[in-house]
Amino acid sequence: MADLAAGAIGFLLFTLLKVPPFAGFLAVPAIGAIELLWIVYAIVLGGLGAALEAYVAVALRIAGRATRGRH
Repeated sequence: MADLAAGAIGFLLFTLLKVPPFAGFLAVPAIGAIELLWIVYAIVLGGLGAALEAYVAVALRIAGRATRGRH
């Protein structure tokens, strides 16, 4: 959940400061105004990132338990 909040806050902060996405590393035009659709994208992608992080954490924990007795 912290990833979602950090992503949304960072996205909104840089949009308000009119900083181009990824400081111009990508060929994406700067966002002129905060639109509801961009906020929805940030929330959805942040949620997907949090779900992926949770999956990787569980998978690594299971792998650690499976290999613990093999040393």
